Amino acid sequence: MLVIQIRNGRTIASSKIPKKGIISFIKSAGITAYRNSLKLSKEKGIKSIAFPLISAGIYGFPEKDAFFVAKRTIDEFLKDNEMEVYLSTFVKDILSLIMG
Repeated sequence: MLVIQIRNGRTIASSKIPKKGIISFIKSAGITAYRNSLKLSKEKGIKSIAFPLISAGIYGFPEKDAFFVAKRTIDEFLKDNEMEVYLSTFVKDILSLIMG
């Protein structure tokens, strides 16, 4: 699994990261799921969070589009908040996919 960190509008490939908990929003799509999770994380004093590419893969939403939905939503949150935010994916060539 590749973990991608979003920091100050930049995308950084990373390795495995440990988890301390899970926030789950059932039947919440894309932008709403990211926003709600980030808001709840901030309220709980969480300093870092990782997300999958929501709706990509088995739900058929293209990974490239899912990445940019996530990135835009996360970047918007990070304008006014400080938190480490990671995206995880099983797509090995995601960096070439999003850069191309």
